[in-house]
Amino acid sequence: NDMQFYYLSAFTQLTEGYKGIPEPKTGLLAQDAHALVIMPGVVFDRSRNRLGYGKGFYDRFLSKHPSYRTMAIAFELQMMDEIPADDFDIRPEVLITEEQIYV
Repeated sequence: NDMQFYYLSAFTQLTEGYKGIPEPKTGLLAQDAHALVIMPGVVFDRSRNRLGYGKGFYDRFLSKHPSYRTMAIAFELQMMDEIPADDFDIRPEVLITEEQIYV
């Protein structure tokens, strides 16, 4: 129930992981003081709130790494006027679609 990020030099380092998402088998753990995290999401709203897969992986990870910058990339069809959000939900600083940039 925790995430870690690794430096990746080849896709051959990946194996099927949680929900079929490719994950590194081995590698050098990424532990930079500053990093850019691209946050996934199923649905977003114009305030940059996001719904993922409901496990809170990114919220927990980013609360431990407050210096990391965040962004999300989505299609405009994934945008809704409003989605439910809690105080502990971490929104991406920037959300980019093919039609608009939300900040």
